[in-house]
Amino acid sequence: MTAVMLTRNRPQYVPLAIAQFLDQTYANCELMILDDGDPVVVPQHPRIAYRHLDKTQTIGGKRNIGCGLASGDVIVNWDDDDWSHSDRIATQVARLQSSGKQLTGYNELLYWNEPDGKTYKFVCKEPYAAGSSQCFYRAWWEGHRYPNIQSGEDQAMSMMAAKAGQLDCQDGGQMLVARAHFGNTWKPPLGNWEFPEWDRAAFPSEFFE
Repeated sequence: MTAVMLTRNRPQYVPLAIAQFLDQTYANCELMILDDGDPVVVPQHPRIAYRHLDKTQTIGGKRNIGCGLASGDVIVNWDDDDWSHSDRIATQVARLQSSGKQLTGYNELLYWNEPDGKTYKFVCKEPYAAGSSQCFYRAWWEGHRYPNIQSGEDQAMSMMAAKAGQLDCQDGGQMLVARAHFGNTWKPPLGNWEFPEWDRAAFPSEFFE
């Protein structure tokens, strides 16, 4: 099992993303960090691998590099700026195995807008799994790689899986909180999506600590 984390010039978020990975209840997993920005210092740990890339890559390109370096037969995307519950990997692996599909992820996500402090819930009613939530078999990726683009690579991956009848989507609940900030590349996917303001009480209390 490999968690692939992409980063570029976000040193303020990386330590928390690493700490949340090490706090996962599913411990049989490595963290592969790919950095194509200014190098960051990461802790020496047997389950963490850090690779600094010598040139800037697109998000899709970096995802493919990370998947290619992954040693596990299951891969989960681990964004550097999002918050994950300690049971997230365990529940996603269980869901992937029980669904009988090749790719699972969240089509509903709690969403924190850091610049203004507002809370939202992203809901997509099209076949879609948000990129930060995608969990899939490495063998699936080998035949269905991310397009080499900066934004929308997750939507393309979702569409490939949906077309093949291999996409499983669910509400992320309190497992993952997406974070919007001035350095985001995320844009709402095309299709039937909603982005209503949401009750702060629905968010994990640990997120605001």
